[in-house]
Amino acid sequence: MTCIIGLVHKGKVYMGADSALSNGHWTRVSTESKVFAVGELLVATTGSPRYDQILKYQTTINPQDKGQSDQEYLVKHLIEPFRQTLKDHGFSTVETNEEMMVGHRGKLYTVYGDFQIQRFVDPFTAIGSADQYALGAMSVLEGVSPRERIRKALKVAARFQPGNVQPPFTIMRAKEKYNE
Repeated sequence: MTCIIGLVHKGKVYMGADSALSNGHWTRVSTESKVFAVGELLVATTGSPRYDQILKYQTTINPQDKGQSDQEYLVKHLIEPFRQTLKDHGFSTVETNEEMMVGHRGKLYTVYGDFQIQRFVDPFTAIGSADQYALGAMSVLEGVSPRERIRKALKVAARFQPGNVQPPFTIMRAKEKYNE
């Protein structure tokens, strides 16, 4: 269980996440961040830490081809290699896929359990068990600085989902220079 929040502000992608790991019987606070960089991408995932570990350490993500759309790039060079790597390492089945958030070139994407990738009109989104609390908080915190907005929204999520969302919170901004 978790809460991941993403925000695009002035062309920059920010992501924040809590540190809770839970299985329905217990909740523990992890030392590993749920938000991390993979090449040019800023990524955060829900669910099993194994999902993060495979993405961070086992998946090779090629750079974007010149002239290739961001959506095509993410489908071909992130989603497909990641799906195959998950399968190769015995993790991915229809029942066990997790959600993921991806920041790429000033845009924010949500990847769902069936590996569809979506970009929304709002400049923010949230995934995880407390996503609705986070979305509500983000919508009323407009005008607050990006890091503070995410931090406050994570606090709201933790207040209403205390067994699933817990500090400390990690907030990162995506890399600004892209290889082209």
